[in-house]
Amino acid sequence: MKEKMPEEEFYKSLPRKRMAAGVLFFNDKQEVLLVKMSYKDGWGIPGGVIDANESPLQGALREVQEELNLTIPTETLSLVCLAYYPGNGHITESLQFMFYGGVLIEEQIQSISLQEDELTECRFFEKDEAIPLLSNQKLGNRVRRSYEAIENNTFYYLDN
Repeated sequence: MKEKMPEEEFYKSLPRKRMAAGVLFFNDKQEVLLVKMSYKDGWGIPGGVIDANESPLQGALREVQEELNLTIPTETLSLVCLAYYPGNGHITESLQFMFYGGVLIEEQIQSISLQEDELTECRFFEKDEAIPLLSNQKLGNRVRRSYEAIENNTFYYLDN
C-alpha cells in the first residue's frame, strides 16, 4: 500500500494556473472603454493578472483602481465570461475572467487618471469598432462573447 503524502506536500505538487481579470465599462452611448498599453501593441480592457490569494473579483477591482484610479463598488461587477486557455510554449495555461462594470457616469469618466507606467491612453469606441483594435484575437473573442452575455443577461464559458 502506498504511503500517504503529507497535505502540505500534496498541495505543493498540484498544478498552478495563471489567472487574469478584465472589466468592460460603457458610456451612456453604449461605447466600450479601451486602454492603450505601454508594454505591447494594440488596445485592451482595464484589468490584469490576479495576484496570489486574491479572488478574481478582488483582482478586477484592484486593477481598475490601479489603472484608472476608479473605485468601483463590489456589487457593480458581474461575471459575464470565463475562458480557459491551455499552455503553449512559453505562455502558461490560464483562466481569464471578464466582468461587466456597467455604465460609467460623466463624473467617473472625467475622474479617470491613467497608471502612467502601464497605460498611455483610454478612449471609448463603438462596440463593433473596438474588436479589431484589441491586442489579440483571444481577447477579441472574449469581449465579443461578453457583449452577448451582457445583452442576454447570461454567462459564457469559453474553452480554448
